Amino acid sequence: MTGATDSNYLKPQILSVATAVPEQQYSQQQLAQLLNIKNEKALRFFNNKHIETRHLVAFDQISEQKNSALLEKFKQNSIKLSTQAIEKALQNIKLKLSDIDYICCVTSTGFIVPALSTLLVEHLNLNAHCEKTDIVGMGCSAGLNGLSAVNNWCLAHPDKNALLICCEISSAIYCLDETENSALVNSLFADGVAVAVVSLATSPVHNAPHLIKFTSLTAKNTLPYLRFDWNDAQNRYQFFIGKETPDLLGANIQKAIDYLLKDGPAQNEIKHWILHSGGTAILDKVEKQLSLNSTDLRHTRSVLKKYGNVSSGSFLFTYKELLSEKSAKKNENGIMVTMGPGLTIETALIRW
Repeated sequence: MTGATDSNYLKPQILSVATAVPEQQYSQQQLAQLLNIKNEKALRFFNNKHIETRHLVAFDQISEQKNSALLEKFKQNSIKLSTQAIEKALQNIKLKLSDIDYICCVTSTGFIVPALSTLLVEHLNLNAHCEKTDIVGMGCSAGLNGLSAVNNWCLAHPDKNALLICCEISSAIYCLDETENSALVNSLFADGVAVAVVSLATSPVHNAPHLIKFTSLTAKNTLPYLRFDWNDAQNRYQFFIGKETPDLLGANIQKAIDYLLKDGPAQNEIKHWILHSGGTAILDKVEKQLSLNSTDLRHTRSVLKKYGNVSSGSFLFTYKELLSEKSAKKNENGIMVTMGPGLTIETALIRW
C-alpha cells in the first residue's frame, strides 16, 4: 500500500516536539570518577564508545541517597525541565498555555502524589478543566503508550490540543554501589524531558505527520529481564537489566513490525525509523533482524551518543533529530519503536 487515502488525514498530527535537559553535561569518564568506580568489571561500561556525554542534574544531588531527597529532586527537576520543554514546543507553533486541553505525563523515575500532571496544571496555571492522565512505571517503552492515549483523546476532541510529556530524572534511581548491574544502569540512563503537541485539525497542518496506527507486543516469558527490585541495603528501588535483553528484543522485533504493517505499507516502503535509544547492543540486534542499514538508525544512534538513554522520552529526542534534517516528504511513512519491561515492544506508524 503506497501513499495514503483521505481517511488517513482524519487522524491526529504531531504538530511540534521539543526537549529539555539539565545544563550539566558529563563525559562518561567524568561520571566514572565522580561515582568513584574502581572495579574493572564495572568500569568497562563507562569505556564503551556508543555514549560520549549525558546530561544529569548537579552531581551533588546524584550522590544524595535518602528517598525523601530523591523524590524531591525528581519533583523539582521534573517541573523545571517539563516547563522548559512545554514552552519551547508551544512557541514552535505559536500556541499559548491556555490553548492546551489535555496533558499526558509519562515517567518511571519518580512516584509522587499529587501526580506530575496535577503539579504542572498548578505550576503553569493551565485551565482548571484541562484533562489529565499519568502513566507511571511502564519503563522505556511507555512513551508510545502515552502517545497512543493522546491520539485517542484527540480523536474524540477535534481541533483541541494535547500534550505528551515524557519526563525522566534517571539519576533519581541510581544506586551507588560497585555491582556490575548498577554500573550498567548508571552508565546508560540520563535526565531529560521530551514534549509533543498533538491535535486532530479539521484542516490538516502542512508537514506534520499523521498518527496512523499503534500496536503492542509483549514477549512471552520475559518478565524478569527488565525490572525494579527493592534494595534492602539502600532502602530504595534498583533497576535491573538482564543480559538476555538485547537478544530477546531482537528475536521479537520483526514480529512486532509485521503486526504493525499488517494491511498497511510494506516494510521496504518505510522511509524513516524512529527508535528508542536503548543501548548499542539492542540497536545492533534490531538493525540486523530488520535488515536495516546504518543510515536508518542514524538519528537514534546520534541521540544515544549525545544524551544516553533518556528512557520514555528517547524516541521523541530521535524524532526531533529527524525533523532538524528536514528530509521527510509528503506521503512518506515512518515507524516509531519503543522497548521496555515486559519485555514489551510498542510501535506506531506515522505518515507525512
